[in-house]
Amino acid sequence: MSTRRLFVIIALVLTSAFAAATMIPTRITILDNRVISDNEVLGMLNIQRGKEISDSEIRDALERVKSSGYFSDVYYSFDESSNLLSIQVKEYPVVDVVVAFDGPKVVEESVLESVSVIKSGKPMNPSRLMYDIPLTLEAIEAELSGNGYIEPFVKVDWETDKSRSDIFSGNISDRVKVTFKVKVSFLWEITIDAPISDDAKSYLASKLQINYLKKYYDTSILIRWINSKKKYVPKIEDINTVVQTIYSTYYANRNGHWGLDDFTYQAMIMTLNNALKSVRQVTLPEEVKESSALSMSITFTPVEYVKSDFSLRSVFVEGNVNLQKGEILRETGLIEGQKVDNEVATKAIQAVQDLYSDSGYPFMRIEPAIDEKIGFFSLKITEPLVRDVTVEFDGPKKTQDYLISEKIVIGKNKVLSLDELRNTYAFLNNTGYFSKVDIVPVPVGTDALDVNITLRETDKNNKIGGGGGWQNGLNLYLDLGLLNVWGYGQNISTTLSVTLPMPNNKEIVITNGATETTTRRPAFDATIGYSIPKIAGSRLDLDTAFKLKFTGFNTTVDSTDTLVEKSSQETEFMFSLTPIYNISPGQKVGFTAGYEYLMSESQVSTATKASTGTETGRLSESFDGLFTGLSYELTTRDDLMRPTMGSEYLAGLNVRGIFGKENKLFVSGYVEYRNFMSIGDPVLGFRIRTQQLFPLSPQGVFRSYLLSPDTFIRVRGSQSIGQNAYGVTVGSAQLRYPLTPEASSIPVDVVGFGDLLFYRNTSGGDVIGGNFLADFGLCLDISIPMIGLVRLGYGYNTYLADQSSTTGKPYYGTPFFGFGPAF
Repeated sequence: MSTRRLFVIIALVLTSAFAAATMIPTRITILDNRVISDNEVLGMLNIQRGKEISDSEIRDALERVKSSGYFSDVYYSFDESSNLLSIQVKEYPVVDVVVAFDGPKVVEESVLESVSVIKSGKPMNPSRLMYDIPLTLEAIEAELSGNGYIEPFVKVDWETDKSRSDIFSGNISDRVKVTFKVKVSFLWEITIDAPISDDAKSYLASKLQINYLKKYYDTSILIRWINSKKKYVPKIEDINTVVQTIYSTYYANRNGHWGLDDFTYQAMIMTLNNALKSVRQVTLPEEVKESSALSMSITFTPVEYVKSDFSLRSVFVEGNVNLQKGEILRETGLIEGQKVDNEVATKAIQAVQDLYSDSGYPFMRIEPAIDEKIGFFSLKITEPLVRDVTVEFDGPKKTQDYLISEKIVIGKNKVLSLDELRNTYAFLNNTGYFSKVDIVPVPVGTDALDVNITLRETDKNNKIGGGGGWQNGLNLYLDLGLLNVWGYGQNISTTLSVTLPMPNNKEIVITNGATETTTRRPAFDATIGYSIPKIAGSRLDLDTAFKLKFTGFNTTVDSTDTLVEKSSQETEFMFSLTPIYNISPGQKVGFTAGYEYLMSESQVSTATKASTGTETGRLSESFDGLFTGLSYELTTRDDLMRPTMGSEYLAGLNVRGIFGKENKLFVSGYVEYRNFMSIGDPVLGFRIRTQQLFPLSPQGVFRSYLLSPDTFIRVRGSQSIGQNAYGVTVGSAQLRYPLTPEASSIPVDVVGFGDLLFYRNTSGGDVIGGNFLADFGLCLDISIPMIGLVRLGYGYNTYLADQSSTTGKPYYGTPFFGFGPAF
């Protein structure tokens, strides 16, 4: 055979072999997959249709599919006639991962399930579970720990719905369920284990701000239902706070709460570790429903001030400035001639610290000097001065320095008071400029403090507030705007008030045998305002406002002889300018001047019942003129939407109709007081407000300025009482209880409230009036990011459906909603 013929034969064989080892699939089908989708398998294969693929390439593709861990076997077939590539898979059994709580749900199940190493709802080799379950267990424990929950208060165990031996051997063909059970234990009580008297232990226990289940069952049943059980499962930071509280007293720390030396710090760490080790199971009383609760013991060694008992001859106090020496001596409880041991000395020192704290000066230090031989007991008191106040930003900064500095009322080279600290926080937080305000006093040496303030700019520069409800129609009040967008504190606001009454929205008044029926028409009220604080760094703020309003109503007066029908339309225009002088960060006085014009046009038809004739005419009323007024505000409220402390005093006096053509001059004024206080987790708020109108001419007060009493309460009745009151006095109270943790991204509060209101319909001197309204109810306050505080509730009020009738329901229930603060 010639060499050329041999070469041709070899080439033909190689070409034939190559053709057999390649394919060009135009279609790909996935067979026998149940959980893993076709697209997922195709993504793992990464084979392009219509492109030639070799045998080795398809085997690599199959290996990629198998290495995903979802399949026990993968193989293929290829139909040359149709170019169909079939991929057949055999899935492992599906494994479901479930997290269940035995006790309160301290962390959302979905959060714990998301950290699972095992892919829930996916197929996997059962024999791998014995390796992945411990890894998932560790991940769940780490997530719980990251949220502050550690053993022994949370323990995680696992179980499967199949035999563990079958799982380990891989002898499973059905779906497998792996349940990680989180057993949660409550803290029943904390005991103090130290060589001190029972009175001293009781004193220290009263200082510990931690929730424990025994305290929960000591409260009334009415209070229990609003308490979340989750709060009685302590976090590590709660226990750490307990230990820090103990070591901020003179019982465990010679420096009190001034600081920790190295020896005391090591003792505190040992106390914390021993506290976690001392936890033991408690046998719960029969009335306790919870299944598992633990007791914890706090052990420490008291500070030794007196080595041996001695008879007291004299007590000396030096260094005090803000408190009188006699007051301090009385608080120690020490009497000449009494026997002084270590606990008596400790109690006396601690009493002085508590006296300073209760007086609003907690940042002080006491150094005792005791001479047992002579019998002298000396207390050197240091009231440290503020050396420096620094402001730092957590993130970018845009707010101008002068807007921040004027809110800081902590004075340098002065003793730091608790009121100054609280007010500085309130003034900064109440601006709405910052999402975070942290104020930390830092000791410097033995006689000075630095105050570090950390701020974080809010990323929410829009604002929305207002309210609304259903009152035989839709009533909406919206306050939309932008706040501090450029860092100069500007407040650009648009206030919209829209009323869309139902056709049967009627106000009926019967007087002297005549029935007057008024039906409201749709109303629109818009105000555009602009305000800028501290112009050019001065003490002067400037507010401007422009208002436009359209409203109208139809009135029918049906008497014995005549029928009068009147259709009215009102238009209002107003412009005002208000410079405001800041007396202090929380106190300001404003002067308002402006011009307003109101026009009411009516078409009146009068029909006499005895005849068929009808008289038609037009009436026109107007009110115009300059107005001026004074306003005063003093506030220490710590937050606009969800206040926890502080108070407000508001007052204003206005004169309207100056130089007006219609001679309808009148005076209006208001006074209001609000206060908020924390009583544990709930916050109690109340207000008292009176608003009065006094005409200065026989023309009375133009009706558009008369007050509508039911706008001062939260639950409005089936009909509006109308704009007919000369004075309103209202008292309101509310109790707000948080349903979500403080750090929650969407805080939710449940609020119980009540309002009692008196009003007068005459222009006389009785500012209270003989008429009243009352309401009460419950609502949910939901703080939604980028929107604000949204309120949903249901309540009852005392408005009767028919005021002219002696029958009817004494209370009218209705749902309501709103935006912004309640009052």
